[in-house]
Amino acid sequence: MRFDYLETFLAVAEKKSFTEAASLLFLSQTAVSFQIKTLEAYYGKTLFERSHHSVVLTDAGKLLQKDALDILKLHQKTKEAMGDLSRLTYGECFMGGSFGAGGPLLPFLLNLFHQKFPKISIHLDCQCCPKIAQALSDGVIGLAVIATNYLNKNLESYPLPSEECALVSSPNCPQIKKQGPIEFKDLLEMPLVIGGKGCCVREELHKLLKSSGLDLKDLNIVMTVHSFEALKSAVEEGVGTSVMPINSVPEEIKRGTLNVIKIKGFNLAIDRVLVVSKLKPLSHACQVLLNFLKSEDLWIRKGNINLLHP
Repeated sequence: MRFDYLETFLAVAEKKSFTEAASLLFLSQTAVSFQIKTLEAYYGKTLFERSHHSVVLTDAGKLLQKDALDILKLHQKTKEAMGDLSRLTYGECFMGGSFGAGGPLLPFLLNLFHQKFPKISIHLDCQCCPKIAQALSDGVIGLAVIATNYLNKNLESYPLPSEECALVSSPNCPQIKKQGPIEFKDLLEMPLVIGGKGCCVREELHKLLKSSGLDLKDLNIVMTVHSFEALKSAVEEGVGTSVMPINSVPEEIKRGTLNVIKIKGFNLAIDRVLVVSKLKPLSHACQVLLNFLKSEDLWIRKGNINLLHP
């Protein structure tokens, strides 16, 4: 029996579709059907009840689903033990993160990781939290950093320090000339650039406004963007101000191309976590990266550097 056939079986069981499983695994539907039939012949049991509209696990299929993940984890553990014999750490790892929940900091940390483990290749996918969480559930990536409000029962999480956010503007913003913090009500009148739906900073800002009986529609939103670089460029060009993670723009603040505007009573931070899927076995390379990123001191140290040297 081939272990990849069990992975195919788990994908069909999760997606309840041969077609979706084939797309997820980059296989033809014929190949998926062949692998499932091979497993059924091996165990002598029908694993799925098939119809034109659905694919449902049989009792035998449910039993295999329960044990297949343990089988794959044990297989992965054995492979890792074999790799340890040669004292070499290598491979590749696919990781995800949003700019609000760690995206700007991740490249710095991954560079530190690469210096320590040069034979592990990292592929970083930066998107909004909902897409990252879905990619993790689908097995497209092995681990991710997301905001806590996007956790679900299929994700195992490890806490990280919160990401402090602040209102940032270009040097030409009139509020920069004011002495001391501005009033919260002033934020409602200022031109604002925000991330699109699914942006964790946008979601946290929405929650903060709701706590004061306000809504996003009460803000003077002049532009919505779907990438952090576009957001930063729009603010630097004077299109508007924006709420963003303070650790995402330390160099711009140091150069003076961006400034922080303090607001009375404004306290916004992204609660974030490092997550892996409970349903997919973690590769050796991803496990090494997970162990590295779980160090809370690593995240705090970088944050302190940015805040102490703006």
